[in-house]
Amino acid sequence: MLLTTRTSPVESALAWASATASLAKGLQFAVSALFFTTVIGLSPATVGIGLTIAGGAGIAVAFGSGYLADRVGARRVLLGAAAGQGAALGAYGIVRSAIPFVLVACVALGAQGAQRTAQSALLARQFTGAERVQVRARLRVVTNVSVGLGSLLAAAALAAGSPLAYRLAMIAAALLVLSSVIALRRVPPFPVTSAMPPYARRCVTAGI
Repeated sequence: MLLTTRTSPVESALAWASATASLAKGLQFAVSALFFTTVIGLSPATVGIGLTIAGGAGIAVAFGSGYLADRVGARRVLLGAAAGQGAALGAYGIVRSAIPFVLVACVALGAQGAQRTAQSALLARQFTGAERVQVRARLRVVTNVSVGLGSLLAAAALAAGSPLAYRLAMIAAALLVLSSVIALRRVPPFPVTSAMPPYARRCVTAGI
């Protein structure tokens, strides 16, 4: 049964943060390619290569963020990564060439990967057993629904078909990600300790 009579502050904060960040993801997925090619003026090949490089950087950062979360606290990593991703999405608006694009994309995807790992760390510390599975299932529902809604919102930009519409959609995505920091600040801080149970440590490192 997925519904419970009481939602923990951690789950509530993560749900709100996931909703806003996933709305941004839906917007970005729908318009980013057009934004990169028509507004920034990059070629499709440059966009593809740049995002491939950034994807590799994101995987590396996600892996390392598990150890960082264990040292400085998952809450700090999650807050910093959300702020970093929002700033990077906003920075796309001032990119005009390939190298800055790749650098900004690395920050954006790296921060996104760090958020996933830090969220897994919070779940590993706060919930156990079947409760963790239920919480993850509810958060997944929030994420999927919000991505779909974001894609629907992007339809307005796609219908307009103008560089201004694409730019406004990307700005909206950046603001949505930054707004998730407000919700994440409600996550209570946990003591930083290296004595995390082995299973939880493996979950954090793997981003499970």
